[in-house]
Amino acid sequence: MRPRRNGVGAGEVEEQPRLLLTLARESELDDAALGPVLEDEGTINEQLERAIQQRVRSLLYEIRDRPTLLLVNSGNLRKAWPSISNGNLVENTLQFGEDRRQRIGVYGTDLRLILVRDRNSREETAQWYALGGTEPGFASGLWKAKNSGPDNRVFISTTDVPPILRTLKRGMRKLVPDPRWPTAPGKTAWNPQALELTVLGCVTADALSDGQRDDVVPDNPATWAAVAHQSRFHDDHQPLSHPLAQHLAIHAEEYLLPVRETSD
Repeated sequence: MRPRRNGVGAGEVEEQPRLLLTLARESELDDAALGPVLEDEGTINEQLERAIQQRVRSLLYEIRDRPTLLLVNSGNLRKAWPSISNGNLVENTLQFGEDRRQRIGVYGTDLRLILVRDRNSREETAQWYALGGTEPGFASGLWKAKNSGPDNRVFISTTDVPPILRTLKRGMRKLVPDPRWPTAPGKTAWNPQALELTVLGCVTADALSDGQRDDVVPDNPATWAAVAHQSRFHDDHQPLSHPLAQHLAIHAEEYLLPVRETSD
């Protein structure tokens, strides 16, 4: 999947090298497109909001003819894209700015959209997740509410603990490495992160009927949640904190972190 900045991912993994090579040029274009801060055009935050939403719309236009799964970090973007905040969500629709809300199929007949919510430095999702038993622990898998029906759109994605953690005694796991304690752990590890996956947009029976596409089977939202969940397990790497596309997008910042110049 092709990673994009601002927590958005789409396309193919093979384009990651090209993204890194062109990131500087694209950032310059984005900064130039934003232009100077003008009092009659709103605050800098309002201008950034318009620029970010325009960026997303441009991306959707580029991939409109390709089957695409779009991953959006809702905690990162909901301030700049208010229609994806929790209180404004309407399944299978998208809205930009003051434009009217439209069916997701308008932006691509084979477009699927998943909102990914992490802890966001505000404890918005659980640090770990476990089912059954008397001892707390970690469980790996894709979960949904016990009484949710077939049309459920919200899932929880969890991964297992890192392999290094399995070699440490439970009582030792909270101790930091210290050469004065020869029995203390010699390495650090992390607790797996639970992600909330909301399948906001997919191909429904209504959308197929409106588009007269009798040859396509309607989506099961759980299937696309499983696709996002499974992409946290990539090759021989340890489980990722986010789906692969977002993982690559986050690491793209290591190559360039653009800063807008300001005049004195």
